[in-house]
Amino acid sequence: MARAKKLRRKIARWEELIAEHRAKIEEELRRPVPRRGLIEKWEKEIANWERLIERARQRLPGKRWSQGGLHESESATGG
Repeated sequence: MARAKKLRRKIARWEELIAEHRAKIEEELRRPVPRRGLIEKWEKEIANWERLIERARQRLPGKRWSQGGLHESESATGG
């Protein structure tokens, strides 16, 4: 159980980082001259975190994850 809890915490943190980077990208695109190098760097980091999230979700015991979290039918099981 402790392992699953750690994985869920990591997933939550990676999701926070993804949200922060997407906000940075939006802000950068509003600049008169967006810095494409920074945008590309952030996009690569987002892609990496998304891969890590997918792998971590696959390692969670007995859970089927959708993009937004647990499926409705599984959220009622106390997971």
